[in-house]
Order: sequence, then structure tokens, then C-alpha cells
Amino acid sequence: MAIISEAEVTSRYESPMNLFHRLRKSTETKTEIVSIPKPSADQIIPDLDKKLEIAGSKSKALSVMNKVLSRLDNEIEGIRTDRLPGVVAAMSNAIKAMEPEKDGDKSPVQFIIYSPTVMQEKDFGAPIEVTD
Repeated sequence: MAIISEAEVTSRYESPMNLFHRLRKSTETKTEIVSIPKPSADQIIPDLDKKLEIAGSKSKALSVMNKVLSRLDNEIEGIRTDRLPGVVAAMSNAIKAMEPEKDGDKSPVQFIIYSPTVMQEKDFGAPIEVTD
């Protein structure tokens, strides 16, 4: 068994190969991967099923309204003059009903921000002892 000098010990300890072996040894321990929970559809959009049902009803109502408007456009010449203001008022109310309500400062955009979890030094295991 050979005895090596202090300078040789220091150069071996600070060598890239020693660093490589220490890093490899530290990654052999089981580390815990922190996962971010995935939000459910109800957490992102409350009452989603109800809103989808309403959207389907609105779609059907708009389809019927478009058919009625097409028919009204074809038959506008046959409507009596005294009834035209009532038709115009009804169409105006229909257009106002289709516009979305304005809630002032409420924005329909929703931002969901996740922050990463920073692993601490203690999560990487014990220090590595270097022996010859």
C-alpha cells in the first residue's frame, strides 16, 4: 500500500472524475418528484354541465331564429304597413337579448398560475465520502 502526498490527495479530491463519481452516487438515491395536481373541469369552470346545456339550447334557439328571419325577409313585402313597427321592435328586442350582459369589471378571462416547488439541499441525500 502506497502513501500519497497531501498535494496528490487534494488534486484527486478536486478532480473532475471525483466530481463525476460524487454526482453519480448522489443520483442513485431515490428522489421524490413533486407533481402538480391537475385541476378538474369543475374547478376551472363552475357548473360546466349546466353551462353546456344552456349553450346547446341557445344554439337551437338561434337556428330557429335564423329560419324565421329568412322567412320574414322573403315575406316582408306582404306585411301590412301598420304592423311593420311591431316587427322592427320585436327584432330589436331579439338582437338585444343575444348580446352578452356587461358586468362592469368582471373579465371572462381566467388565469391559473402554478409555481414550481424548489427542492432543498437536504432532498439530495447525504454527502459522499471519498476514500482511496
